[in-house]
Amino acid sequence: MKKTQTTIRRLLRSGWAVIVAALALTSIPADAQISGVNVYPAVPGLPASDKYTVRVCAASNPSAWANAFTFKTKVPYTDSASANANQYYGSLAAWSHSYVNFEMSVPVTVEITKIGGSITSATVRPARKASNVNISGGKAYITLNDPCNVAVDINNQMETTYTGDGAASPIHTISIHGNPVLANKPVFNGTGVLMVTPGTKPPANFSQNTMYFKPGVHDLGTNFQVYAGKQYYIPGDAIVYATFNNKDIGGNGSNIRIFGHGTISGERFKHWLLMGYPTQTELEANSYRQRPIDIENAANSKLEGIVIADSANNSIILGSFGRNASITNVVSWVKVFTWRANGDGGGCGANNDVNHCFMRTQDDGLYVQGLRVTENVLWTDAQGSSMRLSWMNPDLMGSSLLIDNIDVIYNRHNNWTTSCPLSLPDDAAGDRGAGVTFANINFSDPFPNSCAIAIHQNNGNFSGVKFENVTIAAAVNKSYVWTPGYYYNRKNELFAGPGASIHDLTFYNLRIGGTLVTSANWRDYFTTSGNVYNINFTGGSGGTPP
Repeated sequence: MKKTQTTIRRLLRSGWAVIVAALALTSIPADAQISGVNVYPAVPGLPASDKYTVRVCAASNPSAWANAFTFKTKVPYTDSASANANQYYGSLAAWSHSYVNFEMSVPVTVEITKIGGSITSATVRPARKASNVNISGGKAYITLNDPCNVAVDINNQMETTYTGDGAASPIHTISIHGNPVLANKPVFNGTGVLMVTPGTKPPANFSQNTMYFKPGVHDLGTNFQVYAGKQYYIPGDAIVYATFNNKDIGGNGSNIRIFGHGTISGERFKHWLLMGYPTQTELEANSYRQRPIDIENAANSKLEGIVIADSANNSIILGSFGRNASITNVVSWVKVFTWRANGDGGGCGANNDVNHCFMRTQDDGLYVQGLRVTENVLWTDAQGSSMRLSWMNPDLMGSSLLIDNIDVIYNRHNNWTTSCPLSLPDDAAGDRGAGVTFANINFSDPFPNSCAIAIHQNNGNFSGVKFENVTIAAAVNKSYVWTPGYYYNRKNELFAGPGASIHDLTFYNLRIGGTLVTSANWRDYFTTSGNVYNINFTGGSGGTPP
């Protein structure tokens, strides 16, 4: 042991490159306890990812590693026809996404191993979240200095590959989620805690304060009711096949907390369009049953840390319509991975603070509204807007709203123009936008196949919006093409319909492909239609701190 410690001290003096080269040679057990890092064990009864394994250590102690259980969500069809028939996107047939959750209060090093192959390259998105990205011995190593959510593109599956329109072979991606330590976790078998054993269905109405899902696989089915004043804890070694709502018990959404680092999965449930109700009216009336989280009249409620995978409808509805200064709902450190039509992320509401979330969706991501939207990572592969702007009106956000530090890491689509990541679709009506600031927005995809910004105001005004420090890494990488139902637009768009206008927008420090957009060159990057005026560009910062 003394010899091992001496060797490690020598490696630390020698620098990172030497350390990673020797990591696989250490004989320290992989399940060693690590100060400042909480890595969850395997989920009993759930197969781990067959694509990647992950280990984590404190960055200051590269000799002590812990194995992190690696989840996997996937498109369960290998051909596009079967996928499409079941409301999965055929272009994503057989794709998968692996992910890990852990807690950290110190900088960590993460090791990623590709099962059945070697890693030759690794790119972290957002790049600003990680340091010391290295490949050694066919494995990838990254350092996370602070809690964050990152995707790690292995062997250039996304970074140098055009994946729009199903043009790529099945892709198997991975994301790493280093969470802050979750506050006020319930005690296992503690006072006021209802323990739920895998294989049993708990009562919806219970006397204790907290429902605690024990490690393992739980199946509650759809439409499980959640009650005001109760909390539901899903630890990182549990997965719950369920949808949660409060619609059948009166819709009291006050002080509900759903939290933990486990997964809520919709994989076992039919898409809402396939529910089999005899009429369209009945189908739509019951569609809420397929949403993972649908809480009406949410008031001071919280979603924290959880993963939502393979939603059979919109992922998160935390409904609070109309501003109320006494209400703050929180959606924090939530991860969403969806594969199907209508697999929206959601989470925003008039009284909601949405922060530090990671959403890979195959329809719209965030419905921009509320108190604040900050530090979120967004990704689309098939269609939808990463940030949909339809609800940006005073009733849903008050007199001001800051959307800041947003990273749109991949922007791939196989559908229409308003699938652009920052988008107001054609059906928008009514005045919107006044008092909204978008700050520090980064579109980093090297292979986007739609423009980044598409504002289509149908009637009313879209005005009074500031865009500060917006970076668009690359122009559209596909030829300008019109086909029925498809429109790959190369320029950003400001389109005002009959009776509508878009005006008084200010862009501070907008850069596209490394070029500053100014009043002299902006039409090289934007196309306009209708009543569009007072569109201003400047190199200043706009005043919002980074």
